[in-house]
Amino acid sequence: MDLKFTNQRMLLASVNARAEVHGEEREPAGDVGLDANLPNDVLNVFHPMLKGLLYHFDKGRERDLADQGRAHEAGFAPDLRLPKLGLPLKWADEIVNAKVAIRVPGETKEVVLQPVKVNDFKLTPLDGGTVEFHMRVQYHPEERQAGKLAMLVQQEVEVSLELVEEAQTETT
Repeated sequence: MDLKFTNQRMLLASVNARAEVHGEEREPAGDVGLDANLPNDVLNVFHPMLKGLLYHFDKGRERDLADQGRAHEAGFAPDLRLPKLGLPLKWADEIVNAKVAIRVPGETKEVVLQPVKVNDFKLTPLDGGTVEFHMRVQYHPEERQAGKLAMLVQQEVEVSLELVEEAQTETT
């Protein structure tokens, strides 16, 4: 999976502090839940047919002027194909050994988490061509990182996600 973000505005929905047990050792760990409303083109990152499965262009539907102007654009599909589908959709991929940077808009300092696992993808297609997107970032924090992230819960942040050279996608 080639999921990448650069300064994507997201809601830092949750921070969960926990410990991982490795034999007799306990290692601090944490999870960050991030949410965003993204254009439905993000679905192509998960599977090339996913957007076409969930969205289409309904020619019989009344449109506002902005949508009328986009009606002939390739790939413009704002209408839900299956509005009664149970949601959210859960996607079972995991990105291993990625780098995530979280920054409050307008600030220069960022919290850099590396290496991380990115998983627990949830996708909720909305009418109009928007997808409610959720992902979980699993990390091993330093004390300052954990405190900073805890203070940002339920705030809008800018998130950058990049795949480190040896990052891998694992399908579970």
